[in-house]
Amino acid sequence: MPKLRSVGELRVLVIEQDTRVLAHLRRLARQVGAPTSIVLHATARAASARTQLTTQPFDAVPLSLDSPDPLDTLAELRAREPGLPILVLCARPDDPRIAETLAAGADDYLESGIEEPALLLRTLRYAIERRHTSRHLAFLAQFDKLTGLANRDQFRDCVQMAVRRAAQALRTVAVISLDVDRFKSVNEAFGHGAGDELLVTVAYRLSACVRQDDTIARVGSDEFAILLEDVQDEFELEPLCQKLLASLSEPIFVRGEEISVSASIGVSLCRGELADVGELLRKADHAMYRAKKEGRGRVCVFTPALQAVTDDNLQLEAALRRALADETLFLCYQPKLCLQTGAVLGAEALLRWRHPRLGVLMPDRFVPLAEESGLIVPIGEWVLKRACEDLARWRALGYEDLSVAVNLSTCQFRGSDIGATVARVLEETGADPNQLV
Repeated sequence: MPKLRSVGELRVLVIEQDTRVLAHLRRLARQVGAPTSIVLHATARAASARTQLTTQPFDAVPLSLDSPDPLDTLAELRAREPGLPILVLCARPDDPRIAETLAAGADDYLESGIEEPALLLRTLRYAIERRHTSRHLAFLAQFDKLTGLANRDQFRDCVQMAVRRAAQALRTVAVISLDVDRFKSVNEAFGHGAGDELLVTVAYRLSACVRQDDTIARVGSDEFAILLEDVQDEFELEPLCQKLLASLSEPIFVRGEEISVSASIGVSLCRGELADVGELLRKADHAMYRAKKEGRGRVCVFTPALQAVTDDNLQLEAALRRALADETLFLCYQPKLCLQTGAVLGAEALLRWRHPRLGVLMPDRFVPLAEESGLIVPIGEWVLKRACEDLARWRALGYEDLSVAVNLSTCQFRGSDIGATVARVLEETGADPNQLV
């Protein structure tokens, strides 16, 4: 049974054959004063060191350069105990073998002939701190600090290896992209601290739903990803995805507040071929965004048909960016009639797009794209200005009682000072504000 260590005690295992060196180090260790004490154990053989490391806890291991095959011993110890600080024990600090051993994974070096107990203690502490710092930096490089899950880079590496294994064994790999719906509103309502607590709970619940060998990662602010290997088909994933959604739909209590969230899930599959990892992840994201568009809180599996829709939308968005300059947008006016007299009281401005290949498109075909891409702001301003120009021209022709209604997107209210925009357009066009609705 491992011995319990005392508070302030450093347990050190020295691998050294020279009994004179060991006696000297033991004498220095005994001279180290409170509050720290050094308990020094020694062995001449690597095999004995491995046995002791499995039965007792040690804080550091000085490894003599004169021991048999020190580089092999270092490699074996590092593989077995990656968090263990290992120092090179040497007679001279100018020994050329020190640099080679440090490059192979040792944390520091310790002169066997040092005379100051304080220097021995300081060298051991520095090696321990350096190893802990190195492990912490390695953790930050591969894992998300908030949730402890794998980060985006680590997840990509895992997917890459899984795809290679699947290609060799002709098996299917699945990637699930999951986004917490309306997470921004949680931050705005309860603060970022509450948002962080929510994400930690989400990570815990997702981890509880998947298999032990599955990989789960936090790949964005409120985005998670799951890697599944040895999947039969997409129908096998449906129960898991529904389980994930059901788990997140349960109330989450954060700082005394009950918060309800939902999630949107996208799935992409790699069926035994050596697929591009970036493409596989992108497809999962596209499917997830489609799930959001279809109402959130649901699952969407990427298919070639979804790819076709995505490609069409990208082409349509690119053409829409040119539409203002090409003057292919135009307005139609739906008249408003008095039911008693039949007189025209006003009109509603309706946007149309004369697409060079698809013909005249209605707003439901391109306005959602304009809102997603941010194009709705310049397009909305163009609509407002053109309607006011027509209104001013009709007034000059004697139609002084007509009013024109212009539809605005909610994006225009969020993304700009709509009041200043309307005032500027009215001034530029000379339209009567009383006739604009």
